[in-house]
Amino acid sequence: MKKIAFFQSDLQVGGIQKSLLNLLNKIDLTSYDVDLFLFRKGNFFRSQIPKAIHVYELEAYPSFNKVLPFSLVQKVYGKQVSQSKQYDLAIDFNSYWNECAVGATCVPAKKRIMWIHTDMLKRYQDNRNFCILYRCFRSKFSCYDAFAAVSKGAADAFRALTNINDKPIYILPNLIDTDEILSLKNEPIDFSPDPSCVNISAMGYLAPVKGYDEMLLHMKEACAVRNDLHLYILGDGPIREELKNLCTQYGIDSHVHFLGKQQNPYAYLEKTDAFMMTSKYEGQGIALREAQCIGLPLIFPTRLEKYNDGLKGCDNLTEALIHLEKAPKQADSLTEYTQNILHTFSDLTGIDRKKEV
Repeated sequence: MKKIAFFQSDLQVGGIQKSLLNLLNKIDLTSYDVDLFLFRKGNFFRSQIPKAIHVYELEAYPSFNKVLPFSLVQKVYGKQVSQSKQYDLAIDFNSYWNECAVGATCVPAKKRIMWIHTDMLKRYQDNRNFCILYRCFRSKFSCYDAFAAVSKGAADAFRALTNINDKPIYILPNLIDTDEILSLKNEPIDFSPDPSCVNISAMGYLAPVKGYDEMLLHMKEACAVRNDLHLYILGDGPIREELKNLCTQYGIDSHVHFLGKQQNPYAYLEKTDAFMMTSKYEGQGIALREAQCIGLPLIFPTRLEKYNDGLKGCDNLTEALIHLEKAPKQADSLTEYTQNILHTFSDLTGIDRKKEV
């Protein structure tokens, strides 16, 4: 049985946390002895962690450690996670917080791996704060034996930024809880879009990087040609009012609807005819896979294909909207997608697939 230590900041609501939860619930725990180390309060997903997994709570570091050289942080806090147990694999699943990096690089382990969740190069170019932090923690990458990226796009960006070319990167997209989605999509909700219209959904944090300004421009251009398109945006964020003002400026207020954060977004997606995403970049567009699971046609630019292997983008989103038609949904349990991820995880951990249940 392989002994694995996962290091994650917390189990609060978030994409990385949900990704970890899905992975821990899918791997064969008869083949793995898993310890999970957490550093921050926020246990929204704690009750959903399999009982076979041992959870340890450690102290978070003072915030000033973010701007200290990683080697110094590692030297000061390394003994915090030192223990007699020898792991086959130590995983920094978070990849952002120094606590997780110190844990994964200081605990006794035969192999150390960091997860890569985003296009780090784009983030470095677009985010001044991340640029500063990167210069402080970049030395940590030399402490790992390999990396796992959620997409080829994220892997290529990581290599381009760090110039690390002598260590393997496993491509491990995020697992999707298809059983949960297919169950929740049929829950009753107070939402009934006009069935005579073609209704499009979008979902995510309302921030500049998500490219909603581009989405609204395409809606403006398409609505000038046809009058039956409606866009329903699920989520909230700092630019909500800015986007609403843009709708007014474009004259599409009656075609774009902001629904805010919803506890069960899948029931809303189920009532629409297509799903749209226009992020400037991603690590992986998880919402695209969730919409695929529900059976929605996907409308997204070709630049996002590298973050979503096997999904086909559009060269011209306005034209895609103009020619969009209703079609029967065919739910997809993503069986092959899931199996490929679990097989890659087996390769990463050194488990012989022939011995897998």
